[in-house]
Amino acid sequence: MQKSGERLRFCEHRCSKCTIIKITLTQNTRKCLIRPLYRVDISRIFSKYIGETEKNLSAIFDAARGSNVILFFDEADALFSKRTEIGSSNDKYANSETAFLLQKIEEYDGISILATNLYNNFDTAFVRRITYAVRLDSPDEEARHTLWKTMLPASARVEEDIPFRFLAKKFELSGANIKAILFGAAYMAGAEGKPIGIGHIVRSMEYEYRKLGRFIDREAFGPYAKYLSTPGRHAAGGAKPRNFDEYSF
Repeated sequence: MQKSGERLRFCEHRCSKCTIIKITLTQNTRKCLIRPLYRVDISRIFSKYIGETEKNLSAIFDAARGSNVILFFDEADALFSKRTEIGSSNDKYANSETAFLLQKIEEYDGISILATNLYNNFDTAFVRRITYAVRLDSPDEEARHTLWKTMLPASARVEEDIPFRFLAKKFELSGANIKAILFGAAYMAGAEGKPIGIGHIVRSMEYEYRKLGRFIDREAFGPYAKYLSTPGRHAAGGAKPRNFDEYSF
């Protein structure tokens, strides 16, 4: 990357911003020498004690300046939020923290990447200082296929005949959804002592759909609908099909 500055990546859907940023940086390393990425844990920055938040922010920017790293703020709207009218002492301190952060980001001459689902929550002063704003739409079929194939660790035991192309074509899922489904399937397979198979993925997908309140279309699963649980019925041989809720970890 040739130019220092702030980059903002945002989307209205859960599109796994962290994954996309990691893929982008991995691809860039093939072309040029890139700095290491440091993900800022926002939950560890805020403090209820006066002055501690500013102290934590200073430590982060000082360490980044000395290490020559790229700062990555995920869910950045929580940190770079709009300043409000002062109605109480809490508002006063919150605004002072925002002003201090604005000052630190202005002084920092390195690269910062901000990711958010709530772009409109950003303070306008921060928006003016963003060099590039990149909108990330929901992944298309090819992107979903790549996510299905690469989201699991290389060390994971996976059956060879999993129809990732079928899953990518039939189900319009975000990167975050795909990750949750695959990791849920991995837990199921681990509990059974087996490699991850399409059956585990389908059952995990069913659990994810129910968690999100989405309709489960059995026909969309085609020949793999047999792995779905069927209310009021039992699997062949009288055994009740296992679902995610039956596993304990």
